[in-house]
Amino acid sequence: MARALRSLLSGATSIDLSDNGTALRFITVLSALLKTDITISGSERLMSRPNDEARDAARQLRQYAWRAQETYEVNTTARTTSQHISALLMAGILLPRGLKIRVEGQVISRPYIDLTITVLRSQGIAVIEHENTYLVANGVIDRQDFSSCPADWSSAVYAYEMLLTDVADELLIKGLRRDSGQPDSAVASIAEQLGIVSEQTAEGVIISKIPSFKSYHQLTLDAALYPDSIPALAVALAVTGRQYHVINAHVLRGKESDRIEGIRHALQQLNIQTQYSNGVLISHNCLPLQPLKQSVTIETRNDHRIALAFAVLPKNMNIEIDNKDCVKKSFPNFFR
Repeated sequence: MARALRSLLSGATSIDLSDNGTALRFITVLSALLKTDITISGSERLMSRPNDEARDAARQLRQYAWRAQETYEVNTTARTTSQHISALLMAGILLPRGLKIRVEGQVISRPYIDLTITVLRSQGIAVIEHENTYLVANGVIDRQDFSSCPADWSSAVYAYEMLLTDVADELLIKGLRRDSGQPDSAVASIAEQLGIVSEQTAEGVIISKIPSFKSYHQLTLDAALYPDSIPALAVALAVTGRQYHVINAHVLRGKESDRIEGIRHALQQLNIQTQYSNGVLISHNCLPLQPLKQSVTIETRNDHRIALAFAVLPKNMNIEIDNKDCVKKSFPNFFR
């Protein structure tokens, strides 16, 4: 993302985003503020991912972004992603009179919009929200305030997975903050129901298992609220024999891969059956996975989150990962 933004600001007219879906939505919207056309390219999968909402928002924004008028307004939807809404909020601070954003219908991944608004307000930028309408004022962000950002909760989920699958009993996740406002911090509350406590320290968050924790009930996970954490949670729960439902799972179809099919196929390789219907992914498996007699190579579909979800499982499971390089997107040195 940072590299793409630097290219945009340096005057590049062609930007290759590889597999970066977040950058796709942000660059699509922010490029509308420029007076030159920008060609966006990327992998075949990236170019097939949902981006109609961002493109439509960008067309509206470009129609009048540099005209002197009383109000600037974009009407959009957020049925497949909310990333373009965050991008519009960021774009709004660059417009002389700010921007009004009207979002119609159901809003997917609203917590990420809330996080964007929190960051803007922390910089003294006025954001008014009423139901599904947002009004953001013109303003300036001080880049120095972001020289040290909290660690990423959607990456921290793999540490929790290691405790859930008995790879570790206690870990320190440096730089992580429970009050960061990141939607994936919901993992801490989910893990608490599974016998893992999270303690905030000056260094980060220490996670540890409660000895002899037995209580467990079937969990309901929501892919609309913390989609990036679902692969790790779904795999960890399935291989440890814990039943679950993932609601709003349809949002996972438009990620780096179709993560519904990716998760289901990979678990089926381990003889763990799941069901998917009407946007709900279900695992009824109640028996912990035993070490495999023969090695199984998990098909990652070039998706770093599916690869990592299986890579952190106990070594004695006898599981291998194909296309290990795909994890470089989030953990460049993971397999070194």
